[in-house]
Amino acid sequence: MFSNTLLIWEQHQAAHEAGLAPEPFPSYVAGYRQWQGLGRQVQKGQPGYQILAPVTGRFATATPQDAESWRRLGKGEKPRVGEVVRTRMVGVRPAYVWDASQTAGDPIPEPPAPKLLEGEAAAGLWDGLATQVEAAGFSVVRVPHEGMIHGANGLTDYTANTVAVRENMDPAAQVKTLAHELGHVLLHGPDAEEARQHRGIGEVEAESVALTLIWTVFIVFARLGWTRIVQRRVAMKVQVVDDASGRKVRLVDDAGRAVEAVTGYLDYLGARGCSPNTVRGYAYDLLHLWRFLTDAGLGWAELRPRSSMELLTFLRSEPSRSSTQRLSLSVVGATGAPVLSASTINRILTGIGGFYEWAIATEQFDGMNPIERRPDPAWRRVTDRHQPFVGEATRQRAQRRVLKVRQPRRLPRPLSEEQVDALFASLAGLRDRAMLLLMLNGGLRPGEVLSLHLEDVAYGRRRVFVRVRDDHPGGARQKSRSERVVDLFDADTLAAVSDYVMAVRPAEASCRFVFLVGGNGTRRCEPLSYAALARLFARAATRADIREPWVTPHALRHTHATRMWEGGMRELTLQRRLGHASVESTRLYTRVADHEVAADYLRALGSDSGERR
Repeated sequence: MFSNTLLIWEQHQAAHEAGLAPEPFPSYVAGYRQWQGLGRQVQKGQPGYQILAPVTGRFATATPQDAESWRRLGKGEKPRVGEVVRTRMVGVRPAYVWDASQTAGDPIPEPPAPKLLEGEAAAGLWDGLATQVEAAGFSVVRVPHEGMIHGANGLTDYTANTVAVRENMDPAAQVKTLAHELGHVLLHGPDAEEARQHRGIGEVEAESVALTLIWTVFIVFARLGWTRIVQRRVAMKVQVVDDASGRKVRLVDDAGRAVEAVTGYLDYLGARGCSPNTVRGYAYDLLHLWRFLTDAGLGWAELRPRSSMELLTFLRSEPSRSSTQRLSLSVVGATGAPVLSASTINRILTGIGGFYEWAIATEQFDGMNPIERRPDPAWRRVTDRHQPFVGEATRQRAQRRVLKVRQPRRLPRPLSEEQVDALFASLAGLRDRAMLLLMLNGGLRPGEVLSLHLEDVAYGRRRVFVRVRDDHPGGARQKSRSERVVDLFDADTLAAVSDYVMAVRPAEASCRFVFLVGGNGTRRCEPLSYAALARLFARAATRADIREPWVTPHALRHTHATRMWEGGMRELTLQRRLGHASVESTRLYTRVADHEVAADYLRALGSDSGERR
């Protein structure tokens, strides 16, 4: 508080004139116990300087958007279910501090002076960060000196959608600054209310992103002896490029050249109608393969089944890049760092196998598929399974990969009623409420919600049409390639969509997408992206105090499916409503609920006790 600075200055001047303070100007001030913690004691007879210390209180509400609804919690009082809690300053109280010249004891630790990083940056790290910035819709520019960006090392301009970094620093400092600005791009858009309330919040979060990156790349990997892996990791990368035929995914080497064989396969997947996210996932799978080939000194056409075990061993030691895994229980390697999970390894092996199947079919590979597949013996034991017309002389028999990692069967985790109530109580706008209700009460995927057009919502018939579209500028699309109808007979969902469209959705918008960017920024009227949806959901989950790695927008779909099954919906009907291509996906939800198991157990226990009596 600026008033405290004036109070300290005035009282110190008076103490100096009275001969109590040896120095005319205050230097470092702290409370009595803080000085004790630094090994110093306030000298006898030294008066403290009175300041105004903040008094805070805890406030709770179930409707945070209503400023009048906040109530102050008493000492030890807990919030009610569904309420959001925030701390506010409610007053001031007198407190006392002393200047360093009024204390004696251990030397005062010198605060570290800010210093720019010196030296070179890891090869390719700048390009990798710049790619992420550009993927968020910003352009990266280098400026000659800090005078062009108001004396700063870097500057993110949300109006011009640019990220500027000054060039008169060492490459390491430029990379660290770009990582800082990337934190602003990802976390502090125009809709980030918390960061706007205090500049320090945004700066601390952005600097945390930069320091985490620098620590990971320059210290952790070097200390763990993974320097060679880091260099190989930044030498190849997955890029999204735009050409005359549209947006394409590419695996490129350190010179920026696309890997020709992989390019053909990724284009084939795109031509098949795979979503951009699916194609990007396959590109990352093949990135792992190329890392292995580089280590083994092999070309991709030289890989044979006998090398598959070496590939598996390599994948089991590969470090994980998943932040979600680090936030939860994770598999760790010998070094203690998180490594790829069993499900990720199996997905990579499937992707590699698919690549070689394509190469064999296009006569670019003349050997056996290194990811060998054999007939599944289980098909013989299922009497009602469809039998091919030519029996065992057909490729229609069920097959499975020989090379695989055993993985636990993970069940979807629905949100509890309390978590759902808390989440919706923390939402601030009609748009966010409408989107989340479509996922919770309709079971729509996030991409399906973002792809909805105005004509897809039939208010009179109380249903929405989930159609196959590829026209979303942000790449959002349906996972399934089949269209379906989702009935919504509850009282809230379509009413929320109607309220948003009639009262909040920009009236001047020319596009047909339902959910658009609002506000007064340059992106107003643009279709909302999946990244924006994920950010607003994460902020709402944090405000509701339900933030967990598995609490994602997709968890609302899991919650809907679980509710429908426990409410009595048939398996095939649930499959149709969710848009699953295979009933096996639906069977993740068609399980006996835990509370039903417990009830049957108690019933059986009581019956057993009765017989024994």
